[in-house]
Amino acid sequence: MEKGGYRETAKPITKEFREELNAAVLEAYEAKLEQMVERGSAGRGSISDQLKAGKEAVEQAKAEKPQKAKASRNAER
Repeated sequence: MEKGGYRETAKPITKEFREELNAAVLEAYEAKLEQMVERGSAGRGSISDQLKAGKEAVEQAKAEKPQKAKASRNAER
């Protein structure tokens, strides 16, 4: 007896069952690929485009922020 617990395996015995199993697996795989493509093209750019846009937004925010006047140390004395 083999140690290691329960194992479930599928062994297609007939040609018809093997074809049905392969068709079901391929259908599920293609549906998942389509779902991933739809999610990826939902208006979101590539990672490099997102990083560039983030960098530009930070630079623009810094440019719009008013500069603080630095007090010199000699002025306080």
